[in-house]
Amino acid sequence: LSINVFILLRNESSTSSSDRYDHLGSRGYGEGRRSFSSRLDRDDSTDYKKLYEQILAENEKLKAQLRDTDLQLNDLKLQLEKATQRQERFADRSQLEMEKRVMIIKCFMFLTYI
Repeated sequence: LSINVFILLRNESSTSSSDRYDHLGSRGYGEGRRSFSSRLDRDDSTDYKKLYEQILAENEKLKAQLRDTDLQLNDLKLQLEKATQRQERFADRSQLEMEKRVMIIKCFMFLTYI
């Protein structure tokens, strides 16, 4: 309620003072007062409990999405780690095979040299 009053007062303060007084002068004090209170009543019709429940539901939905995203991220990290290990093993194996071939060639050259 206090926020609504502040907003209404702020909106009214944005008009010039002469416009405000002209506006009030065209109606009686009681009439202007009723108009203001009817605007407050209209603004109070907002169902804050419903808004709160909607925000809670949206919050839970976002939390579930975050959990799903975290699970996907962990799965992708695991896949990346496995792929990296496979690549390292393949590189190590290739290096060992290359060294083995070099040794065989050296042995062959040594044997043919003798």
